[in-house]
Amino acid sequence: MPSDLTYITVTGTYTSITNVPLTGQVNFSLTSPVEDATGKVIFGAFTQPAVLAGGSMSITLPCTDNADLNPTNFSYLVTEIIPGLGRAYYIQLPHTLGTTVDLSALAPVSAPP
Repeated sequence: MPSDLTYITVTGTYTSITNVPLTGQVNFSLTSPVEDATGKVIFGAFTQPAVLAGGSMSITLPCTDNADLNPTNFSYLVTEIIPGLGRAYYIQLPHTLGTTVDLSALAPVSAPP
């Protein structure tokens, strides 16, 4: 792997309306390969689960705006596999977010029906 890759830790907490920790996992997927600057595939299409422990999860992933990666500004598909929930959405993780970001700051919020 290129030595100058930047990484970010994504955290999240899932609780019920009564503050009971939820169980399940959050999957982070690349749907197509990512290559380094020389054209060698360094990340194939994959799914990496982040299992909820006490309702919380944490996972460290490469930032999506690393200059040495192609495509630049790629996205992760996030799939929440949690009883009673079930969203899937794309996120980007630019290095400008810092070293840690809470998934709730990135997850889309839909209007109530």
